[in-house]
Amino acid sequence: MARAAGWPRGHLPRLLVAAAGFALMAPPGLVALPVALLGLGRGSAGGWRTIWGGAFVGIAAAWLVWPGDLPSQTMRAGALLGTVTFVLLADRTRWSVTHRALAAAGAAVAGTALLYASLGWSWDLLHWWVEYRTGFMLRVVMGGFQTQLLSLDAQVRFAETMDGVVRWTADAWPALGTVQLLVGLALASALHGRLSATPRGRPPARIREFRFSEHWGWLFVLGLAGVLLAPQAGTPRLVAVNLLTLGAALFLARGGAVVVFLWARRGGARWVAAVAAVTVVFLMPVVLGALLALGVLDAGLDLRRRATASPPNQ
Repeated sequence: MARAAGWPRGHLPRLLVAAAGFALMAPPGLVALPVALLGLGRGSAGGWRTIWGGAFVGIAAAWLVWPGDLPSQTMRAGALLGTVTFVLLADRTRWSVTHRALAAAGAAVAGTALLYASLGWSWDLLHWWVEYRTGFMLRVVMGGFQTQLLSLDAQVRFAETMDGVVRWTADAWPALGTVQLLVGLALASALHGRLSATPRGRPPARIREFRFSEHWGWLFVLGLAGVLLAPQAGTPRLVAVNLLTLGAALFLARGGAVVVFLWARRGGARWVAAVAAVTVVFLMPVVLGALLALGVLDAGLDLRRRATASPPNQ
């Protein structure tokens, strides 16, 4: 059976490695569930791909029925709503993967909020659960470093910093979960294109071509304004923090796409990638700030189009 035009071939091992890396930082079902639903009723390009598809169906089913705390159950409900929306949009629209994923994430947030309202679930309880889980993991991971390598005063400052990280993670948990869902849908779409002979929807673009409508940039603007103007506590502040976090994540990804584009345009030298990796490790705040600024500039000036209009080595 002929493949749909525009869907790339190969790179399945690389995608599986990326999915495995994603599973170390987020629930694997965020990739397995959309791969399973996208593949339902679609042909495969070989028996081994059928086996891979069956494995994803099994992982997704096990993830949905596995017992869990309130954040886990909330994430699964949002993932199911978002995935169903994403698959329906793949069949009924010609939207890009990015905009289908953003629409699916919006449906997941709205549907989960309605679920909380109808079932009487508590945001305060969800917030407490996220604080508890995050604080426990940080204590386990950083406890030895804190007590063995830092002075008493440094330990106090370190503990205050970690408390701030825990509070921010709990406040921004909806946005962080949305970002995970967006990445999971993007990975799932790419994997689906390799596992199915008749992929659904438009093919995903390369990382260096990542863009989104400038209207989504208002998430960042409104979130920043809310954080600066809203009181230090309360619902308006939490909404602003989540809008700012989601908008910043989109612009960070866009800035990263610009860097990958320029790197590939100059030949994709491996030593540049190695230097960049070391820089990210030791200068994380600076790198994130630079990527955020680059993403905002690209949204306004379309830096990649301007670079394409000039010779590659200039």
